[in-house]
This record gives sequence, C-alpha cells and structure tokens, in this order.
Amino acid sequence: MKIKIDISDRRLFSDIAHIVDQQNYLQEIERARDLFNINEPWGLEKYHKYKRSIYKSEKSDKLKTTIENIRIKLMLPKVFIKAIESSIFLGVVTDDDYSPAILISEINYFDDKGEIPDYTYSIILSPRVKDTQVIKALQEYRDQLGNTKGIANYSYIPEPKSTPQRKSATRNHREWYWLNKQGKSIEEIWKASIESCPIDSDEHFVDLDASKCTCNLGKTTVSDGIKAYGEFLRF
Repeated sequence: MKIKIDISDRRLFSDIAHIVDQQNYLQEIERARDLFNINEPWGLEKYHKYKRSIYKSEKSDKLKTTIENIRIKLMLPKVFIKAIESSIFLGVVTDDDYSPAILISEINYFDDKGEIPDYTYSIILSPRVKDTQVIKALQEYRDQLGNTKGIANYSYIPEPKSTPQRKSATRNHREWYWLNKQGKSIEEIWKASIESCPIDSDEHFVDLDASKCTCNLGKTTVSDGIKAYGEFLRF
C-alpha cells in the first residue's frame, strides 16, 4: 500500500511523507479500511456521500473513535486527524488535509434546554508551525464569526507573498524509494528517469528550471536518494 501525497509546499510534503510512509502507519490504515469495508480507495463523490449519510450517527462516532485511536497509538498531533481520514477513504493526502495550524470548534450550551449555545474555538498547533499558518487559521476563525454569528468581519490579514519553490529532492527520493520497494531495480529507475526528462517538451523551454531536467542524472544519485529516504523515515 502507498498513500499518494498531493501537497504543493515542500515542507508540508516532507512532514506528511515522514508519517504516511511509515510501516506502522500503513498497517493502521489497512486495519481501518478492513473495519469500514474499504477494498480500494474511494472517489471524492462516494466519500462525501458516505459522510453525509453517517452524519450524527453511531457510524460517525465509530469513525471519529477509530481515527483518534490511530492518532494516539502513533503519537501524532491533532493536526493529522484529517490526513488520517483521507488516507483511509481516499488513499491520498492533499493541501486541504494537512496544516501545522488548524481551527477546531466545540459547541456546548449555557442552559439545560440547549437553547443558548456556548461556542469554543481553538487553534491547534504542531511544533513545525509557521507564523503565516497561524494567521491563516486565525483568519478562518474571524470569517466564521462573521458568517455564522452576524458579527462584522474583521479586516482580512493578507498572507506574505510566496516565492516559487524548486522541486524538493524529497519528492524524487520518495518516488524512487517506492519504485524500488515495489520491485524496480536501481538500474531500471535510473534509466526511466532519464527517459522521462521533459527536454523535448515545450515546458522545458518555457520554464528553465534545472530541477526538472534529468538528462544528466547519475545512477548513484538514484541509489543515494533511495538510501537517504529510507534513513529519513527512521527518524
């Protein structure tokens, strides 16, 4: 089993890769899939339909308990809850499934009849969080106040302009690692990487990003990358 990672930020990609490629994580996901009778990852439509069908039911409680048990067993921060659920049902973790800062809400009531709601909002942080990610969660909180309670929206806090990122070596190393794990030899992976170089494509001439060119890729680079990723997973 391999969990797909569709995350653009290379730092967040690395965070998730270090978790979802661990053998104990994959074993827990496989057990959860057996529990919910999932033979193959679902599509988004089927997943959302299922989530709507179990809303506020015992099955919903069962799902929450299963995810929380996995999180606790693997000693993961609460910011990984959505990533765990997506791994179980969709077999992929995307930008929408993981952030080192997440907003959660809890509703209790001031009165015994349950007519006067008492809202509690919290921002959960992981150790590798950045200021911009906290600001994003804070803005989500402010937007919810305006949208759900009729309170005037706060002024929007613009995020700092991001700069284009070079392709992270971790992505290549992860791809090679899994190809090797699935039975491909280093020789085969190396040759396939050279053959897949986009040098003849239009994109290669428009975007002269050297990280996309694999023409001069050495076999030792592949071998060292696979080794480096294996060591990465052990920490």
